[in-house]
Amino acid sequence: MNTYVLARFGDEDCPEVISESMKSNFPFDENRFFAFNNADLFKSESERRSDPKQYWDITINSIIRFYNTLAHQLPFEITTETRKAIEDRVNLQMTTNARTSLNLKKLEAVKGPTKKITTYCTVCKCICHKNCNQPCSDKRRCWAMMTNGYCRICPNRCKWNLHECGPDM
Repeated sequence: MNTYVLARFGDEDCPEVISESMKSNFPFDENRFFAFNNADLFKSESERRSDPKQYWDITINSIIRFYNTLAHQLPFEITTETRKAIEDRVNLQMTTNARTSLNLKKLEAVKGPTKKITTYCTVCKCICHKNCNQPCSDKRRCWAMMTNGYCRICPNRCKWNLHECGPDM
């Protein structure tokens, strides 16, 4: 069973969670109970009933015991349902990867080799976009063109129809 009880309480009594757990027949293992008490840590000198170092030591020892117990529990037991879910996820991932690879190969066969072109401005005489995938007839959709149809690269921000394209330079 991987159940641990971590109780933080702020008085000097035993935490109520212990007695309540025993009353409810909750599977309770005292080695898996860890108390963190801050009873007198924030009280003034006159309000304290005991030494705050005592509570500090109890809490620190409980933290150390908790981490040591947790470290010895690793690796956690994997339930049958969890193991099945992991196997299903791995199988789904493998199937998805195989289908994706197959579909990409089909797409490449249909598209043929990609021709990269360079978009350049006829007014500014500058290259605006190398390795452009947009055909010459559709320069409006080129990356270099803003949504308003003007070039974001040209010094003069020329309109898309003042651009030409040619083989990669």
